[in-house]
Amino acid sequence: MLHRLLKYSSSDIQEIIKCLKAWFAESPEQPGNVLLLIIDIFVSRGSNHLSHFEALLFSLDKEKPETGSLSFYLKPAIEAVFEQLHPKYKQGLLSTFIKDKNTLERTRYPQIIAFMDNHEEHLRRIFNARNEKSLALELIGQQLFPSCQHWGIQTGIFNYKAGLPIETYYLTGERHRCFEATLFDIKKSISHEDLGSIVTPFQTLYADDERITVAGLNLPDNNGISRTVIITLMETDGLTTLREWCEKENNRIKRGFPSAVVTYVNKKNIFIKILAAVAEFRQKLRLTPELKTESYGYLNLDNIMLRTCDLNIHLNPTPIIWQLLQRLKLTVNNDVAVSHLSSIGMLSITCLSPEVRRGKFTARTDVYNMGVIWEKIFDVNINVCDFPYCEEITSCLDSLPKRRPEFSTVINRLLSPYITDLTHLATQVTDKKDHDILYSYAAQQYRNPGAPDLNLADMLDATAMYLANTSHKNFCTDMMKTWPQSCVPMQDINQIQINSKNMNARHIAHFPRDSFASGGFRFMNCNLAGAIGNVVTTLTDCSISYPNTRHSAEISGFFSDFQMQNLQLDGSSTQPIRVAPALFKHVNASKNTWRGVDFILPTNDVMSDVSFNHSNLDSVLFSSLPAEIVRKNNFGMIDSSLRNMRKSMMNIEFNHITSDHLVFADIEFKKTFFYKPKFQDFIAIRCDFSDAYFDDDYEAGDIKLNKQQFNNWERMYSRQEGAQGDIPAMFDSINNIKVKKDFAQQMVQALIEHFFVNGRTIIPSPVANGLLQHLTQPDYQDVECIRNFCDNLISVMLHPLRDRLLSDYPDHFRSVCADYLMKLSAKSNHRLKYQFLAYQLYKQHPELKQKFSIEIPQIQAAREYISGTLGIDEPDDFHWVFIHPRWRSETGVNGFYLSSDAVHSLQHHDAFDYSHIIPIGVDEEMRVLYLPAEKSLNDSICARFPFMIRHFKLDKETYHILDALLNIDNLPMTVTETLTSSDILRLTVIHSHINALVHHKPTTKMELTALADEILLKKALHLYFDVDDKDNSRLRRDTLLATACQHPALNIAGDRLSVTQQKAILSLSIADFLIKLASNYYCGSEYLSPTPFRALAHAFLGDLRHLWPELVASFGLAQYREDDQLKTRGRVEDWQERLLPTNKTTFPCAAMVSSDISAAMNASGLVDNVIWRRISPL
Repeated sequence: MLHRLLKYSSSDIQEIIKCLKAWFAESPEQPGNVLLLIIDIFVSRGSNHLSHFEALLFSLDKEKPETGSLSFYLKPAIEAVFEQLHPKYKQGLLSTFIKDKNTLERTRYPQIIAFMDNHEEHLRRIFNARNEKSLALELIGQQLFPSCQHWGIQTGIFNYKAGLPIETYYLTGERHRCFEATLFDIKKSISHEDLGSIVTPFQTLYADDERITVAGLNLPDNNGISRTVIITLMETDGLTTLREWCEKENNRIKRGFPSAVVTYVNKKNIFIKILAAVAEFRQKLRLTPELKTESYGYLNLDNIMLRTCDLNIHLNPTPIIWQLLQRLKLTVNNDVAVSHLSSIGMLSITCLSPEVRRGKFTARTDVYNMGVIWEKIFDVNINVCDFPYCEEITSCLDSLPKRRPEFSTVINRLLSPYITDLTHLATQVTDKKDHDILYSYAAQQYRNPGAPDLNLADMLDATAMYLANTSHKNFCTDMMKTWPQSCVPMQDINQIQINSKNMNARHIAHFPRDSFASGGFRFMNCNLAGAIGNVVTTLTDCSISYPNTRHSAEISGFFSDFQMQNLQLDGSSTQPIRVAPALFKHVNASKNTWRGVDFILPTNDVMSDVSFNHSNLDSVLFSSLPAEIVRKNNFGMIDSSLRNMRKSMMNIEFNHITSDHLVFADIEFKKTFFYKPKFQDFIAIRCDFSDAYFDDDYEAGDIKLNKQQFNNWERMYSRQEGAQGDIPAMFDSINNIKVKKDFAQQMVQALIEHFFVNGRTIIPSPVANGLLQHLTQPDYQDVECIRNFCDNLISVMLHPLRDRLLSDYPDHFRSVCADYLMKLSAKSNHRLKYQFLAYQLYKQHPELKQKFSIEIPQIQAAREYISGTLGIDEPDDFHWVFIHPRWRSETGVNGFYLSSDAVHSLQHHDAFDYSHIIPIGVDEEMRVLYLPAEKSLNDSICARFPFMIRHFKLDKETYHILDALLNIDNLPMTVTETLTSSDILRLTVIHSHINALVHHKPTTKMELTALADEILLKKALHLYFDVDDKDNSRLRRDTLLATACQHPALNIAGDRLSVTQQKAILSLSIADFLIKLASNYYCGSEYLSPTPFRALAHAFLGDLRHLWPELVASFGLAQYREDDQLKTRGRVEDWQERLLPTNKTTFPCAAMVSSDISAAMNASGLVDNVIWRRISPL
């Protein structure tokens, strides 16, 4: 019931609430599990589901009995699974309780109360944002109709999938006045004049339509910051969408053929009216030059509205607003919006012309849209059917706009009836007997006084359309029994070669059914779409090929109880054969040979009970998704918005299969068997093998994985909190431990091959973390290469921290370090390097004490030797005493020391105060022991235990170059004149926060992704990255670098680097610092980062390329994909692209760039890493 309600945007929220309460009532003992299931349904199945979640929050804000009883269930459910709920939905639900916070029982809901105490201000901002929006919409309704004092608000379609800033609401007044309100977020503040330039053209465009209003509003967001939104209101009383009208008309068809003919005539007349209305609207667009467009652009079944009383046509104004805002680049996520369009509602992708998908609009864009609507209204398939206007529809759908007809041409063609004569119906549609029946009915209808608008030509036209309809296959099949004299002779039909270029499913239908029973045919360039199961009943010993690539290479139909042994499919990687069955059950496909095949799993039924045993499958793709989506990403990560399209393979046998380049994409295997496989270049994308079975005698290398798939970081980890990457999750689903280990070993070997250089890795930190979470599980403990890989990876990641004081870092960072240290294997020598790091974590993580002190023989021996040297007995807790190396400036050597007095106190068991030698930030309960400074004792200890000799650097004062950029006293007058008093106060707070970060002072995280902060940072910093004034911007940056080079805190002037090289190193250091600031650790969020920081880092990286090209060249090249081709570019250029993408396929990630910078510096031999670490602020 809940699934059905959430599927439709028009479902009443009260019905949804009633259904939710019933779910909770059925499982009173497990409310938390019920809530998790409900949230999963709400958030994972499309835009409508998410819109209803927002509607639920709106309803919970209102104090009504039905929502109050639902809150009664929600509170214990949230408390039960508090830690498992995603923060976004947890905060949304808790914000509805914030107004009644004081009524909650602390003993019953401790986690909820604690969270609300800590985040009360943020939760109130979320609640207030919803409340303000609700009040604003109600106020608009009251202004339009003062007699209506109360308005009901129902959320509509939210375009979550595409990330578009569009929200739709439905307003219903006391007197049943209904409006559709659509809000568009504007990414920047606009003046009253700018708002007028948007609103005024629409008032002109819809001057004669009182149903439509366009206005601007100021509403707060979830952070309490006011933002401008554009709102369109359209009165929907008496209006219905073309989709709803067509559904009602289609119900006539179910009542029999006569009603179906009337329906088609009605549809044709409506379509002519729509064409005329669109042509008139396009003329208005031409007369409104401010809009700078002459096409509507987004025509589809939802945006075309019909008045039920007179069937007059109205076009939804919302897409015109969207088109203008998109062209002016005023919308949030504007670049994303151009290339990622929703599949529902306003921007239905199925109706979009190719040029609109690229963000362009032409004079004939709407002709393409109308071609799609034409095909959908009459429910025909132009690839299969022969029906009236087929050529006209095909020309409308031409990919080149200039080859499409004009609107006037299409209208004139429709107004001239398609004369379907007796010969056409007899030879192409039906036999003589059936034709006479249809013709008689048409003539009868023509003479019927009750149907004055129908003429004989229309009736014959509608008859042909009815017979071409894809939903009437059985009816058509019964009429195609006669054998046309023009077809191939009957004799010797078996074993013939079918190679007619014009052969299609309809022609094959004229062959007797038993002619295909014995198989043995060779199909060349033959369109088999729709023929399988209906006409072709077996493909045993057949071969299918398409040597002429201009012809359709598709096989579709109903494969049920089907025999296709020894079938040969000959496609190619550039022109694969597409197999897209509507049904694939109980099929014997054994001993097949497939080359170059894209097999798309059935959409409406599960593929089951199929045998591919003893087959050879080369360059074959099995996919739940369209093949072009999988191939477009070069078999990489699939968009998470398509995750609900996964299909299943049930009871499938892939036994004794040989394959070269076999791909499975987005498939769940259920009772699927892989016995004795021999796979080369195997790829599996987002697949679930939890119910797949491999033989117990599986040997390593039986399935050889494609190495290139491990180069795709998006498949190795997920940016969603708590989620695994596609590949680790897939490995975890494999139940056969031999296969799982083999796959993991192959992945590790590929990663070492590609991403380890001279013992250092260029794997980004988020990816490395995801890999470690997976590879350190018990299943891999006995695999040496995996264990060594994990130890090396952890060591590389912890190396910069081994001498740092963790008290300078946030608590969560300390937990991450502890987690990494615990993952080091018992056989690893790396544990000797990280004594100081582990020591600082003993108190919070006592398990580290055992692993890093007691279990290491060298450490135990060192402590025994030192205690003997000092003349004291080692106490039971002596393992808490840490031996820390320190630089001794007097002698210029590494060693360990205490003052003579301190040593004397220790040797004579006197009370000793350790506080004066405890490093700043180390817990005072921990004791630090330094050895005396006498050279003989130092030499004795260090000679016996050389692992103790390590360089330890005392942190110098860190030069903070952003002092010159964000300090209010240093800002140019041209900038300060634009700042308000609140701007100055906020900038001072940001400057103090960054200062604290630079000097490693404790501070809380400060997100700077809000629109107001972005605007403020751009005001303060834009002079240094102004693209309109590049020369002066570069000069300002060069002045900063020259000043920094002379700063004594950095001390790089004496490092034997030229001035230009010093500036280059500082440019990279500053860029790295800004990128880290923009990341989720400091000033960014999980999905957003401050654009000014990224833009300034981009500019400094450009300086680096100019100042020291040899260093840039030493970083090597990076691979990227463009136009489905793998290309390379400089690594620094790749960093710039990931910071400010110019290509829509680029994956932006600040954290990844920062990790790559560190890896590049570690691998480069042109700069001493001591210099790099000294000047790197974070």
